Amino acid sequence: MTGYPKQLVVGKKPNFLQGKRTTEVSRRNIRRQLDTGQVFNEVVVNYRANGEAYFCQIEIHPIHCENQKITYYLALEREIM
Repeated sequence: MTGYPKQLVVGKKPNFLQGKRTTEVSRRNIRRQLDTGQVFNEVVVNYRANGEAYFCQIEIHPIHCENQKITYYLALEREIM
């Protein structure tokens, strides 16, 4: 979907896909929702490796360890038209 090779994206946060048309409102919504520890959805404008913008719906799931502390997030993304 993004056109980036695996070796350039492993270990990076997904916000590297954002750019000039990604709104500050959606960025703030994501940060605020991450703090809630709940599953949530957001639509953002992301950019492919070739610079092409696309709308992406993300669904983020917090992953908890045994003591219920959030240790990771799973982000499921799909392009929307």
